[in-house]
Amino acid sequence: MDTTYGAMRRGFEAASSRVQIIVLGSSAAAKGINPSRFSEFGYNLANGSQSVHYDIALVEKYLPRLPLLRLVVWGMPYFYMSYELKNYQESWRQHFYATFWGVPVEEPSHSFITIQQHSFVALYTPLTSLEYGLRGFRGPSYDGLMANGWEAAEPLSAAEHEAGVGAAWTRVRAAGHRSGMREESARRNVRAFRAFASDLGAKGVRIAVVWLPVTSEYTSDFGEALIAEQRRMLMNAIAGIGGVDFFDYSTDARFGVDDFANADHLAASGTAKLSNILEAEVVRPLLERAAVDKP
Repeated sequence: MDTTYGAMRRGFEAASSRVQIIVLGSSAAAKGINPSRFSEFGYNLANGSQSVHYDIALVEKYLPRLPLLRLVVWGMPYFYMSYELKNYQESWRQHFYATFWGVPVEEPSHSFITIQQHSFVALYTPLTSLEYGLRGFRGPSYDGLMANGWEAAEPLSAAEHEAGVGAAWTRVRAAGHRSGMREESARRNVRAFRAFASDLGAKGVRIAVVWLPVTSEYTSDFGEALIAEQRRMLMNAIAGIGGVDFFDYSTDARFGVDDFANADHLAASGTAKLSNILEAEVVRPLLERAAVDKP
């Protein structure tokens, strides 16, 4: 069976010699940033529940095959620097990275004893494996994944949109994201981020850290004090490292409720709007600066 991980890897490997911009992050960046809106060729490597560990591991693995790379656009939710996939409810995704991308899980000392390393069936829950088995292991096709790694979110009905941006679901999303945050995760992520940013900077590659748009209700439910704390931590992580810039679009007034699929994911109109804004305000200016600063 194919997976988004395998399909994305094949596409990225085929395009790696042309890539000038890489988009990283979790599902909000995967769906919300379309590199086809950029003036230079970019590839979206973001994926559902992806964490800092896997963002970095993917780029580091392929860096020798990215001769034209000049910019990393890192789309982050509020909680991202305090989050690790291994502590989250979707920790099962770790083994998809190991199997289909060949990158280490976050706890490599345990990886040699996991059955997921040796069984494709074991990558899924027993119920999911049974459902796929009854269909002859014919899973979803990802042939429609765009050549730049971006896959548009499916259109929503009016009722689905109303539920997604509604108060009940927004509270659930914010609470779930807060529950995945850990102080020790933040410390590990900051160390990894600083080392990675320094290595890229030495190669003339800039990083744009982007806080992605969310609804005002999500911001309120997440908590202003916690957001301020995460901002301070992020600023400290960036401090003293050349070639790293921060852009906050989380509460940008240009995004209205109709631009969101749910509290923290953009709909088609929001994706087009954000991608155009990033091209004008982030990508083009930073590529010009990278050309000047290139070692």
